Amino acid sequence: ARAPGVYFEVEPSGRGGGYIHKATIIPDRGSWMEFETDADGATYIRLDKKSKKILATIVLRAFGLDDEDLKSVFTQEVIISIDPKSPIFLDAVGKKLAEDIYDYDTGEDLYKAGTVLTASVISEISKMAINSVKIVEEGVIEYITKTLALDETHTPEDAKKYIFMRLRPGERYTPENADQQFKMVLTDPKRNDLGEIGRYKINKKLSLNLTERTITALDIIEIIKYFSKIDIGEGKPDNRDHLGNKRVRLVGELLKNSMRVGLLRVVRFMHEKIASTPEEEISVQSVMNTRPLIAAVN
Repeated sequence: ARAPGVYFEVEPSGRGGGYIHKATIIPDRGSWMEFETDADGATYIRLDKKSKKILATIVLRAFGLDDEDLKSVFTQEVIISIDPKSPIFLDAVGKKLAEDIYDYDTGEDLYKAGTVLTASVISEISKMAINSVKIVEEGVIEYITKTLALDETHTPEDAKKYIFMRLRPGERYTPENADQQFKMVLTDPKRNDLGEIGRYKINKKLSLNLTERTITALDIIEIIKYFSKIDIGEGKPDNRDHLGNKRVRLVGELLKNSMRVGLLRVVRFMHEKIASTPEEEISVQSVMNTRPLIAAVN
């Protein structure tokens, strides 16, 4: 079986030579959460395999983040391409080159990636016959700016309402229903459990130190940031079918899962029986039925 954790993939977009990033969170128990960017760079999330895509910023907003929070947590060093004769480049003292600059005639490296731009270096580069220069600048990563441009929600309540309407179309909306639905899908440990292995592997991949065994806003933030790391070569995609990403489920674990399913069925049967039985007729013998548990284990 695939080990719980987070796995990244990169596919050609088929448009303009770009790439589509994908990531999948596989929990020990619960629905898989899938991330995907489009050809323009906007980032979407599927909260389970059957649900429709939802903008990543809407999910983060439902966790309580506003526009300023989103821009703040996603501000990091980004690579931009600019005209070496533009005022922006001429005023880029102190910033770093993101790529090597070499002499087209001799092939000799003139300036290495990481070179700090001084007034003299900027002056020399601006005189060269090149159309663009890539430099490192601090800014909000493109995956979030593109996503925010499509996001029409403004508050956590708006975001939860949007998620509720996408997951439960046609059902009556109330703020309480939307809040309960969001918690059930993402933060309810009874329904979604990364497990010890899943949390360990996510922490290791994303350089986190979390103990929660449900998905948090920080997990989602770091997954989107990792897309940018892959772009600049600081991260790499995974092979989900590699044996290092698989594990053997032991007999005790399989039995535990079967018993959990059986006990949940017993509890559901008890609730239904209590709801339909007059109070004076309720007894342990009348509402308890162990057959679902026996059937699940066998």
